[in-house]
Amino acid sequence: DRETLSEEADLAFRQAFAFCPYSPEAVFRYVQLLLQLNRTDDALLVAQTCLKLDPDNGQVLGLVNSIQSYKKQAGGIGQAIDKLQRRIDKFGTTTTNIQAVLDLADTFLQMQQTNRAIQVLDKAASDPGADTGVLVNVAQQYAQMGNVPKLEATLERLVKLPAAGPEAWYDLAALKAGLSKSSEALAVLKQALELSTERLQRDPKARDLLKEARRDARFDTLRQTPGFKNLLSE
Repeated sequence: DRETLSEEADLAFRQAFAFCPYSPEAVFRYVQLLLQLNRTDDALLVAQTCLKLDPDNGQVLGLVNSIQSYKKQAGGIGQAIDKLQRRIDKFGTTTTNIQAVLDLADTFLQMQQTNRAIQVLDKAASDPGADTGVLVNVAQQYAQMGNVPKLEATLERLVKLPAAGPEAWYDLAALKAGLSKSSEALAVLKQALELSTERLQRDPKARDLLKEARRDARFDTLRQTPGFKNLLSE
């Protein structure tokens, strides 16, 4: 697995460095691996050791300076992460606090730590205090990430909330249609159209999802099915 490969690579580079600690090629490659493993202190130590052995090497000096700058930047990011996490822990996952959750997820994405970003978003979506505002924002984040399974799961959580409007059902139906889950898509779309009709009876100026479904390209895979035709003829 990846962990085993990383350990083997670490051993190989460590041996190469021990054999020739003043070799720029061995040092640069080993430092790159250590940075990928988030072992910044070890990377800096390797580079500084090489510099001591070859103090006039401008490339190695530049490498040391680069690692020090990276370490300082990472420290600032770490402080930002801690601050956001404390805010989330203090105020919980609510619509008024959702920006902290999104900022934390964005920070992890910028650090290319996608799994940690997903953990933050999943925790927010599954929080008992998560309302429609929270789930809508989490769903939008997953849509931007292109993570369809997580987007589908979040929308399914959203439609279970009493306050979820017809649009939530409608978007879930469109997503399921795109995933070729025809029977599920039709069942969800039926609920969306029923809720939309009820809303129109209360507010004739409201968005008419039945009209939109008739021209929405996301439902093209269903358009010729009897079930879809029945829904749109009601």
